[in-house]
Amino acid sequence: MSNLKVSRKNFLKFTGTSTAFLFLPSFFLSSCKNDAEPNRKADPKFSSDLEFESTAQESEVSILPGNKTKVWKYSGSVIKGRKNSLQILDDNYLGPIFHVNKGEKIRVIFKTR
Repeated sequence: MSNLKVSRKNFLKFTGTSTAFLFLPSFFLSSCKNDAEPNRKADPKFSSDLEFESTAQESEVSILPGNKTKVWKYSGSVIKGRKNSLQILDDNYLGPIFHVNKGEKIRVIFKTR
């Protein structure tokens, strides 16, 4: 039988790593669990402070020099509320920026073309 010497430091390092690998996958998998049912119906009683309409349409833009890339280009408009709550980015496919304050109720209507 061979005489194997293991230092306390190496023993703790090995057991700590092994324990972490045992429990971490279950932690990450359980954090991805979502039992919530999606609410697909709008509440007719909901009253928004701001209401936006965002439209996505296919487009081709030059992200880098050379060939154009197919992207979804977003545009938007304010239906209800402060007109300055939506910042339109000209010549940009990323879409508008929503400026809202904490506590404001918003409704965003998405459309695709």
